[in-house]
Amino acid sequence: MTADDVALVVPCYNEAARLDVDAFVQFTAAHPGARLVLVDDGSSDDTGAVLDRIRAAAPLAVSTIRLETNRGKGEAVRAGILAAAAENPAVVGFIDADLSTPLSAIDDFLAVLRTRPDVEFLLGSRVLLMRRDVKRTAWRHYPGRVFATAASLASICRYTTRNAVPRCCG
Repeated sequence: MTADDVALVVPCYNEAARLDVDAFVQFTAAHPGARLVLVDDGSSDDTGAVLDRIRAAAPLAVSTIRLETNRGKGEAVRAGILAAAAENPAVVGFIDADLSTPLSAIDDFLAVLRTRPDVEFLLGSRVLLMRRDVKRTAWRHYPGRVFATAASLASICRYTTRNAVPRCCG
C-alpha cells in the first residue's frame, strides 16, 4: 500500500483563513499518485477561491466539489467519498481541513495497512494527552465526539458481522 493508491477527501466549510495551501500542495508533490478531493460545503467566505488555488497548483492531483448550500460535514464527506471512489483507489479516507491531524500521518496509516492487510477501517482521533493543548469550542468538540462514537460503533458492527449473521451492536 502506497500513497499512490490513496484518495483523501477534505470537507471544508468557511475554512479560507485556516487552509494551509502549502501543506496540501507539498503533500501532492511528495505523493505523486495521491488524489485530494476538496469539498466546499456551501461556504460563505473565500473557501472556494482558496480551494481553486490548491487545485491550480496541482491540477492532476486535486479536484474540487462545490455544494451550493451548507449541508453539513457528513454530507460533504459523503459527496467527496463518492467522487473519490469513482476513480477506484485502493484507499479512500478523509482528513479535516484544519490539518489538526497532519498530512504526514497518512504515511503512518498506510504503514498499518501495508503490514495488516486484514484491516479494513482506520480511525485517527485527537485526544487530550498530558501536556497537550487542544483548543476547540464546545460546538466543535461535542459533534466530533458524536461522530467518533458513531464511527467506532460502525466499525465494531462491521467487525462483528463480517463472518456471522448480520447483527449490529446487540
